[in-house]
Amino acid sequence: IEQPKDVESPKVENKPQTQEKAPAGQSYVVQLGALKNAAKVNEIIASLRLSGFRAYTVPSTPVQGQITRVFVGPDASRQKLESSLPRLNQISGLNGQVVSYSVGK
Repeated sequence: IEQPKDVESPKVENKPQTQEKAPAGQSYVVQLGALKNAAKVNEIIASLRLSGFRAYTVPSTPVQGQITRVFVGPDASRQKLESSLPRLNQISGLNGQVVSYSVGK
C-alpha cells in the first residue's frame, strides 16, 4: 500500500488574489477601518493604490450598507507598517492599526 505520497501534500492554495508575494513566517497588515459606504471604500482603496500601497478589502467586493474592512499589506515587517501609519491615516482619513495577518480572514 503506497499511501505516504498523498499524506504529505495537503498544501492549500487558498491565497487572496490581491496578495502578490506572501512573506514567509509571521506577517502583519494595517487594518485601516470598517465602513458601510461602498463608494467611500472604493475611493480609499484607489487613493492608497495610487500612493503605492498594496490595499485590499474584506469582503473583496464592497457592498453598500454592509461592513467592509480596509487593509494594507501584508508585510513581514511590523516596524515598516507602523512607520507608514501616519501616511496611511492621512490618505484614508481613518485611524489604522497594525494587526497580525492570517490567510484565513
